[in-house]
This record gives sequence, structure tokens and C-alpha cells, in this order.
Amino acid sequence: MAKDRKKNRKGEKRKIGLITAGILLIIFLILLAVFHVRTVEVTGNVYLTEEEVTETVINDVLTSNSLYLAWKYRNSQPDSSMPFFSAVDVIMLSPSSVRIQVYEKARVGYINKDGQNIYFDKTGCVLECTQEENENIPEVVGVEIGTPVLYETIPIENQDVLEAMLELTQMLSERNLIPDLISFDEESNMTLTFAEVTVQLGQADYLEEKITNLAGIYPHMEGMSGTLRMENFNSDTTRIRFQKKEETATAADAQNETETESETNSIDMYGSDGTYYDDGTYYDDSGYYGDGTYYGDGSYYGDGTYYGDGSYYGDGTYYGDGSYYGDGTYYGDGSYYGDGTYYGDGSYYGDGTYYGY
Repeated sequence: MAKDRKKNRKGEKRKIGLITAGILLIIFLILLAVFHVRTVEVTGNVYLTEEEVTETVINDVLTSNSLYLAWKYRNSQPDSSMPFFSAVDVIMLSPSSVRIQVYEKARVGYINKDGQNIYFDKTGCVLECTQEENENIPEVVGVEIGTPVLYETIPIENQDVLEAMLELTQMLSERNLIPDLISFDEESNMTLTFAEVTVQLGQADYLEEKITNLAGIYPHMEGMSGTLRMENFNSDTTRIRFQKKEETATAADAQNETETESETNSIDMYGSDGTYYDDGTYYDDSGYYGDGTYYGDGSYYGDGTYYGDGSYYGDGTYYGDGSYYGDGTYYGDGSYYGDGTYYGDGSYYGDGTYYGY
């Protein structure tokens, strides 16, 4: 009897287990059928097609399930098979429909190697090898590279050149500056070419400051022809010289026009705040500023004097908020104070001078 009871219990447990497994299988099949991805919307892609993005993200049975797919990319982290993405988001629009938002790694430059254009990102990772040229991405010349391998660091032996190239291309990309050409010479001096304008950057010293100033100057160079001299830029630089190109044509060389750079046609440019200097003078929408003087926001400032926000200040003296202060004397709020004498509000003080309202 006891043995029969044990057998019955085992049989009942087996039945319950089978029933449970069957129910779970049915639920699983229902989930597969109901939450099977049938419609995909792709956004954010620039270099890859919608089909390529879809095939990359949905690549097996599990990722064909919208529930699993949304869970897999819940942290926006692409897997190792997607080195060309910096992030991937999946939004479930319905049980059978998803939206895939991709964030492709930006190409910041390319180097031509044996007829192939080697595109790389800000870290130097090779993203594409193609014969196609993208006019919105600058070409880098003067840099020797080895045999590139897709999704590996671009092979440049000189690490200083590699770091300078990546730093420069990233800064240009961030400021939406797209030169036609980025050149390195044998001394690692850098030159940018924008249509008819050449920018001599020199070495990588003060590179961020150079590019920041260039971003301010660039809008004023439209239609100009010449060279912007930034190779000697340092922390004390307040003006940047632009050498215009002078086209000359004579009867002797009528068919061969020559372009020469002339110091007499040079101008000074300053670009940290988008302002422009011509022959030592500053011009702005809000005011006029003199020669060799610091220029602020809409106020007139004299020669060699510090100028504040809309107030006039004298020579070598500290000036406060809207009040006039004399030479070496302390001045309060709206009142004038003379040489050692106290002056109040609306009273007469001192040697023949009245300071009132």
C-alpha cells in the first residue's frame, strides 16, 4: 500500500510538471508569435542604410522578439559586433513594431591610402575604407600610415602626429569647421585650406586656443583670399595677421597671372568673440573702438585703459558700477570723494567744489 501511494505521488508530480512545462511552452510560443518584430523604424542613421541597421541590430531569433530586443538595449549599449555605433536605443511601439535609434560614430577625417579613403573617428578608429569621397569630411595629407584594419586604430607610427591629428580633427568637427584639406609637413606643422584661404597653424602648441579664435574669424573670411598667420600664436597673442593675396597681371604675363602675398595689404583679425580688426581698429554692431585698445561690449574705451560694462573709466584708475572715480582715491556708491575729504549726499565739501545730486 505504501509503495503504491509513493508511485501515485510520483506520477502526480510528473503530470503536474508536464502540465506546467506545457503551459510555459504555450506562453513562450504565444510571446514569440505576438511579440515577433514585423515592422522596424530606423532613425539617426547617416552612413548605414535602414536595412543595414536592421540586419545589424536584429540578427537572431531572440532579437526578433520585441520584448527581448527592448530589454537588451535598455542601457543603450551596443554590443561588440557594432563598433561603428556609440549608442543604440530600441523603443517598442507595439508588440510587433519597434523603433531603432542609432548614434553612429562621427567620421572626423580621412587619409587616402593606395586609392582607398580611410575614414576614422575621434579616437582614431578606422570606420570605413572606400573609394568614395565625402565633401563634408576633411582629407588629411602628409601623414604616412600602414595597412589599415577595419575597426582598429589607424596605423601611424609617430604618436605625436597621431595625437595632434586626432585633436585637430575633433576640434574642427565640434566647431563645424570643414576645411578642404588638412596638411602636415615634415616638421609636423599643420596647415588648413578653406577654398582661397590658407590657415597656418604651425605646431600643436595652443591648438585649442588657435581653433577657438579661428571659429570666430572664419565667418569674416568669406570671399577673401590669402593666408591667416597663426603659427606664432601664444597665450599673449591679441591680434592675428591675415595676408591678402594680390593678383597682378602685366602685358608680359597676361596669360600667366601670378598671386603674391603683400604685407601692405595685410590686416589684423581677432576672433575669440567673432570680432574683426582692420588696421588696428575694431568694428562692431554696437560701437566703435580705437587703435590698440581693449574692446568690450558696446562701450567706448580709451587708450590703454580698462573698460567695464557701458561706463566710462579714466586713465589707470579703478572704476565701479556707473560712478566716476578719480586718481588714487576711494569712491563710494554715487558720491564723489576727493583728496582725503569726505563728501556726503548732496552736501558741499572741500576747497571750492560742490558735489551734490
